[in-house]
Amino acid sequence: MIAVNPRTEGMSNPLGISITKPLLSWWCEGGVTQTAYELEAFCENKLFFASGKIISGEQRFLMPREAGSRQCITWHVRLWDEAEKVSDWSEWSSYEMGILDHS
Repeated sequence: MIAVNPRTEGMSNPLGISITKPLLSWWCEGGVTQTAYELEAFCENKLFFASGKIISGEQRFLMPREAGSRQCITWHVRLWDEAEKVSDWSEWSSYEMGILDHS
C-alpha cells in the first residue's frame, strides 16, 4: 500500500494559490485499507509542519499552518494499514503561494 496522486486543492503542484491553509489529498493504492497516515511539509528545506501519526481512514488533510506570499511548500504522506504495516513515503508534491498582500 502507498499514497498516490497527491493533490493540493484538487490540483497537481499548483502555482500562485491564495488559500493559505489548503486541503491536501491522496489516494490509497494497493488494495489494503488505510487506518492511519502521517504528513510532513517543508519550506526552503526546513520542516514547516509534521502531523505525527493520525489514526484515520481519511485521505485528505487540511493544512493547519498558513503559508506566506510566494512560499513554496513541498509535502509527502505515508500510510498504515489494518495490520499496522507502514508504507513508504509518497512521491513529493508541492504548492506555491501567490502574492497575498499587494502592498
